[in-house]
Amino acid sequence: SMLELKIHLEKQFTKGMTWEKYMNGEIHIDHIIPKSIFNITGLNSKGFKKAWALENLRPMWAKDNMKKYNKLFAA
Repeated sequence: SMLELKIHLEKQFTKGMTWEKYMNGEIHIDHIIPKSIFNITGLNSKGFKKAWALENLRPMWAKDNMKKYNKLFAA
């Protein structure tokens, strides 16, 4: 649910992260394992569910997420 996602992300906020900064585009929701790794064939596919599972999502500063791009780990 949206509430579960909100709580999950807030638990991982680092110093200075706020929802206002997220809304301003300063923070992205990162896929820890990039979506491109998964075999996503539709909204009900295992790949889609794993890619969008809460444990695969975290808040990340936009500049860092853009550097990470499609890599498994941030450089």
